[in-house]
Amino acid sequence: MPPAPPEEEMRTFWRLRSGCTIHHEEGGQDDGAARLTVRYADNAYPIGACAAASALALDRLREGCDEPRLAEAAAQEGADAIAIAHCLHLLVVLRRYGFVNEVIAGAAGEYAAREPMSSHLSFASSPLPQARQARLRLSRFALLSRHEGEAVLESPLSSWRIRIHDPAAAILICRLMGEGMTVAAIEEAGKRARTLAGWLLACNLAGEIDAEGHLPEDTDPDLRFWEFHDLLHARRSRSGGHDHPLGATFPGRGIVEPLPAVKPAMVSRAQDIVPLPRADLESACRDDPPFQAVVEARHSIRAHGRDPIRLEQVGAFLYRSARLIERVPPAPEHELFYEASRRPWPCGGAAYETEIYLTINNCEGLDRGIYHYDPEHHRLERLSRDEGMVDALIETAWHSAAQTVRPQLLLTLTARMRRLSWKYRGMAWAVALKHAGVLYHAFYLTATTMGLAPCGLGGGNTELVARAIGIAPAVEMPIGEFMLGSLPEQP
Repeated sequence: MPPAPPEEEMRTFWRLRSGCTIHHEEGGQDDGAARLTVRYADNAYPIGACAAASALALDRLREGCDEPRLAEAAAQEGADAIAIAHCLHLLVVLRRYGFVNEVIAGAAGEYAAREPMSSHLSFASSPLPQARQARLRLSRFALLSRHEGEAVLESPLSSWRIRIHDPAAAILICRLMGEGMTVAAIEEAGKRARTLAGWLLACNLAGEIDAEGHLPEDTDPDLRFWEFHDLLHARRSRSGGHDHPLGATFPGRGIVEPLPAVKPAMVSRAQDIVPLPRADLESACRDDPPFQAVVEARHSIRAHGRDPIRLEQVGAFLYRSARLIERVPPAPEHELFYEASRRPWPCGGAAYETEIYLTINNCEGLDRGIYHYDPEHHRLERLSRDEGMVDALIETAWHSAAQTVRPQLLLTLTARMRRLSWKYRGMAWAVALKHAGVLYHAFYLTATTMGLAPCGLGGGNTELVARAIGIAPAVEMPIGEFMLGSLPEQP
């Protein structure tokens, strides 16, 4: 680390970000030149050739160095004026591509650092408002969390990460919550606090509140309606604007075994297993209405008939929309490192992490209760006869359906998240939700074809579902509810 400045002083310097290294090899086009390569996150980025003295000076960035000290280091290594200028230009290149952090330091040590999570960002700072009574507040989208063993401040509205190295910096950030801080109070906190506040403004992590106590994001016609968790999930589950791991990186490989393609049986007693009738697919292919006619007729029906849905209809519905067609063994040569399967609806990576639970309220041929669908053997496993739990789940569905109908049958979808998180980083939950939507569509088309009343629901009670099936949400997270019943009588 660079020498500590006096207590009353503050300075900033540049340092290679964590996990980033500069490599130089002799053999450029000119005598004595070196080829520079930056290595970061298992990738190599050539950044050009320079004098060997400049390359050696750039090594100072591992511990931290500002421009004057970098130029001085290049001169000490024997660089001439042109090589020194080129060395400083290469620092600009490293900043442009997000390979260095800017660090605030004081006599007591490092205070904070700002780290770009994307390339082509400006390290400029915003000046504090001139009015000393102007008040700054932290954005409601700002997230204070632990990352790589450090406290960091991030936001889905920003491509910057603030690394907090000194408790005084954390105190400043906490004071910016709630009513915020006046410019006068920030200035009284010292140079480091003023510099950090300027970073927060420039990085869209904080802002000036108006006379009504609002930040610009509070009155923006688009931002004001975003919830924090929704915006964070939307930004982090896709690439761009952040540097968090994302995609099929197989983080679970070699650490834990992947979950099997089919969930093991949840019951063992024969009396709790209900074989389901199967659909006659040959007749269905011959007699079903045309596909486009089904698509055009599909709509939500929030009413059920006097006569309840029948067991054979439930069996045909699940057989046509959700059964397991075949298991697919692992094929490492094709980067399939886990057992997969084929089913009637599409699924990313053939993971089929979605489980289906049925809450039976009124079904001819099937007792009231809570069941799990076994797609491989096409049968139901009865988990509970608890009338109170059945009533609670049906009541929740009734409220979600705007109190229009208490469903004859409620299908609850959960995701065995380790099936996805074993393979995917950053996007497992987004993928699970997409799969739920695909299965909703399969349910709608199947129910419309069979003359049943389908209706997808927008919400449910996570804790209630966890108690009903006896599984913690972190293991199987509820992701959707779907009502099904007989068609209401025509007037």
